[in-house]
This record gives sequence, structure tokens and C-alpha cells, in this order.
Amino acid sequence: MFVPVIGYAEVHHQRGKLPNFLWQEEPEIFCDFPGRIEPGTRDFPVVISVKDAHLYPVFIVEVTLKFLFPRTKHEEPLFKGKMLVNKPLKQLLFESPCPAAFTGEVPVAVEVRYFIGGREKVITNHNYRKIRHELWMTRFAEESRPLFPGWFAGDIHWHSSLSSDDVEYGMDAELVRSPASAMGLHFIAVTDHSYDLDDLYQNHREKDQKLAKWADLQKSVDRVNQKSVDFTLVRGEEASLGNAGGRNIHALILGHRQFVPGSGDSAEVTFRNRPDNSLKAAREEGHFIIAAHPFEGAHLLPYLFLRRGTWSDEDLEHADGMEFYNGCRGKGYEKGKKKWIERLLKGQKIYTYGGSDAHGDFIRYFKIEIPFLKMGSSQDHLTGSVQTHVQCRKTPNEAILLENLKKGHCYVTDGPALTLEVKGSPETGMGDTVEAAQGVILTAKALSTAEYGAFRRVALIGGKRDGTGEAILKEEFGGGFTAALEGEADTRLQYVRIEAETETGKIAFSNPLFFA
Repeated sequence: MFVPVIGYAEVHHQRGKLPNFLWQEEPEIFCDFPGRIEPGTRDFPVVISVKDAHLYPVFIVEVTLKFLFPRTKHEEPLFKGKMLVNKPLKQLLFESPCPAAFTGEVPVAVEVRYFIGGREKVITNHNYRKIRHELWMTRFAEESRPLFPGWFAGDIHWHSSLSSDDVEYGMDAELVRSPASAMGLHFIAVTDHSYDLDDLYQNHREKDQKLAKWADLQKSVDRVNQKSVDFTLVRGEEASLGNAGGRNIHALILGHRQFVPGSGDSAEVTFRNRPDNSLKAAREEGHFIIAAHPFEGAHLLPYLFLRRGTWSDEDLEHADGMEFYNGCRGKGYEKGKKKWIERLLKGQKIYTYGGSDAHGDFIRYFKIEIPFLKMGSSQDHLTGSVQTHVQCRKTPNEAILLENLKKGHCYVTDGPALTLEVKGSPETGMGDTVEAAQGVILTAKALSTAEYGAFRRVALIGGKRDGTGEAILKEEFGGGFTAALEGEADTRLQYVRIEAETETGKIAFSNPLFFA
């Protein structure tokens, strides 16, 4: 592949006779754990990934978890013995009791001692030679994540270990429950790349007619959901589909058991980059479709080599929603939000959703910045960094989550919580449609904590029926961690929504409540 990507970075890749200066004669070893722990969490989870040990087998003999408190160091043994690792990918979940009665940020180090070729080595957190080591911090939260009763927090764009190719891989979907729950998530949608899900396990450049990866994903989702009562996996994929202009775009498709193919931008066959499935065809099949990062991914190299494109107005007619808040706020976010409002004002009931686009990462993501030459790391695109909060009338399972996601009963956030409902009719809110706007009283609330900051602004916003723009119905500024607004709708409005921003820059924005 010719472009930088995110994920657990793959360094053992060779293309022809090109030298790979990232190559190291040992497997990649990477430790992952949450950067935030909810109050009351019993165990601290650590996931250790060992990649390409079939090339360089290792014996892991000891794993130690260290909390580096200001005045003391607390150590917890996670493993001691002799474990042979000699597979392409081995991922191990360890859990240790959380430090008692501690809140705030603390440096966390996972020390792995292992033998390779008779030599003993010790690494802390990772063994990537081209990335400098730094302190990795975890916050033990003093207050629970802001969330109103009846709402559930999740990440609708997340990649598992089945998104695996020349340059990236993710976390085993059956291991994610522990770290996700520890940080306060109730669900994750597993959206692996369609162009990875149809590959052979042993060779990602060859198609698997039996679709073993897809079948295994279905089994993994079912197993996790059968075992858990407070955490849910939502099945899905990130499908590469052809847009109206014949270019590859990405769509999140959720809740289906029949694979949707798409490998136009897989780079699995050099210079073969035309779409082999279309957005229009997926729409005609009745799938629940969300435009994934609709205005990102079409920079010069992906545009040229992978035939990547962006979502046009014609394409968005085939979408149920847009995920323009995709792990970070940049030009793609700004353009996406503007386009979403534009589509709403034109009368399209198109919802918004937020996700991280994490490739398994919780504490850091590593990426190939220049193929074969340079690696980097970042704290963008971490699991749960951007969330979708869904309203459910009872503890959700996969079907209940999907039902409410499809109805737009949700909002996007990287911190604050929101509610929006019709006064006197609390069952009518985000995503719903009210027959008449005249005389309808709307109540909106916002909630934050010291961790995410006091509110700078909370606004109740109405979309004008004539399509000329939005109007501020009510607005509140300043200082507190709670806000409550009430406004009256009228016939000039086609929808109302709420958005909020805190003094630390955290934001939340809701799906609209529509008027017929």
C-alpha cells in the first residue's frame, strides 16, 4: 500500500526489492490499555499483541504492570512462566486489580521480559525501534462519564484484528469488552474493512471464496453478546463502494449478516483500483448505510493510486447518516458538519453518528508515515475518543441498539451529555418527527463534569423551513456543569437540534427532532 494509515503498524512488509528501513528482526510487541478508567472499575485491563512471531518466535517469561505514582511505584505481576509465541498474531488479555482509592492521572508502564534466539530482552509498552518511548498516562476518573439515565455510550467505527494487511492490524474483537467497559463504553460496532474480510487468513492478497474471516466475525460477535449483559458488540463492516463518479468511498454498514463486498481501494493488486461494488447497489439491497468520514481519505496519493473519492450530494441521497466526526476535528469534520446541515435544510432526514476509526488502539496508535522509512504515533483515533450516545428504553442488546441508531435516537460527543425532548412527551426526542410544530415546547439539557470542563455555550437551534439557514432559539453561556433550555417551535421550523461546547473545547451535537 502506498499511503499512510493508522493502526497497530506493520513493520515486516516487503514490496519487491525496495528496502524496508523499519524492519526489525523480532516480532512487534505492543501493550495497550485504557487512557481513562471509570470510577468503580474493579480490574485494570492490559492487552499485549505479539505480531509476526511466526518469523521470529519468542518465549515470554514475565509481564509486570507498573503504576508510577508521585511518591511510590506500585507493581502488579501479570504473568510469570514460559510462553512460546510463534504465530502471525497472538493477543493476550491480562487483568489486575485497580489501585485502591486513587483518582487523577498516573503514568502506566507494562514491562515484558522475553527471550528471542537465546537472548533476553526487556521492553516497556512497545518495541518499535523507530518510535521514541514516552510516558503513557491513564486517568482514574473521579466522576462517571456524563450520561443521562436511559442513554448508552459507544463507538460506531472500530476495527478488529480482521482488518489486517501489509501495514495495519487491530485488536481481537473478543478481547475488547474489558478495556472498553473499563473506560465507560456500553457498545462497540465492529466495522472491519470489506477488502480485508474477504481475504485468506494466510495471504491477504488472495480472496477467500468461503469468507472465513466474515464467518468468524459473526461468531465472535455472537459469543461476546451471549456472555455479556452490560456490553454489546454490533456487527458491521466498512465497505469500499463506488460512488456516482466511479471512485471508491467508504460506508459503515451495520447490523447485517450477509457480507457486502468491496475491494476497489485495497491495493491488493497493483493498479487495479476501480470499484467492484457500488453504493447504489448496497442501497438497493436495503442496508443501513452511514457515510464514513465522507470528506477525508481522498488526498493526492490515495486519489491517484487507490482511486479514492468523497461523498457527493448524489451519493448522500443513498445514506441514512453521516460520520463526519471521525476521531479528530479537521477540515473533514468542518466540511462534513456544514454539508450535514445543508442536507437537513434541503429536507433530507439524514442523521449524524460519531466514531473513533480506531484499529484496536486505546492508549496510542502507531502509523506508517512514510512507507519503509518513518513511523509515528498519536493520540487521535483512539477507541472511544469520539462517541455516539444512544437512547434506549431498556438495557440494550444488539437489536435494540440498531433499532435506535436507525431512528436517530442519538447524539455525537467527545465529552458532554445531551437530551432533547418534547415537553410533556418525554418519549419524543432526537430523530423523531412531530406532526405539527406550532405550540410545541422543547426542553433540552446538557451535562458535563470537571474532567470535560464547564460549559462555554449550549444552544437550541432551529432549521428554517424555507431552507435559508438555521436560527438560535435559545442560548446559554457560561460557567456551570449543567444547562437547561426551553424553547417554543413554530411553523417556520422544519427541525430543532441542540449543541454544546465546554471551556476545554469538548463538544456534543444532537440529531434533530423533525417537524412534518
